[in-house]
Amino acid sequence: MVSRARLPPGLLLMVCSGVGCALVAGCTLPHRPQERALHLVQKGPYQALYGRDGRLERLVYDENGDGRAEALIFFGPGGKVARSERDTNGDGVVDRWESFISDSVWIEADDTDGDGKPDRRMLHGPDGTVGLPLAD
Repeated sequence: MVSRARLPPGLLLMVCSGVGCALVAGCTLPHRPQERALHLVQKGPYQALYGRDGRLERLVYDENGDGRAEALIFFGPGGKVARSERDTNGDGVVDRWESFISDSVWIEADDTDGDGKPDRRMLHGPDGTVGLPLAD
């Protein structure tokens, strides 16, 4: 016959989760920091998506209120604009892409023939030069 020692009250703990149950005696569970979820804020024509670190990741703008975004702005890790996509003619399809190299230098790509692909690229420079064409 096997004899059982009696445990002091509170020393034996039943731990249950959605996965199953386990008996834990005289030990503590490892601490897991709570992971933050993505956070979406909507106000009027704007939607802002904040990442798990609390920083703004994406801004969406519906200028004409048709439920389709005319502008999407993506932010980099430092909080600065990294790139954007725009529907400039209101047909629901992106036709302008901008990639920001620095605060004052960016590349603009446009779809001028409506095929959904950029066919004109221009470099905007820090000295005020606008639209220096880039080869494909």
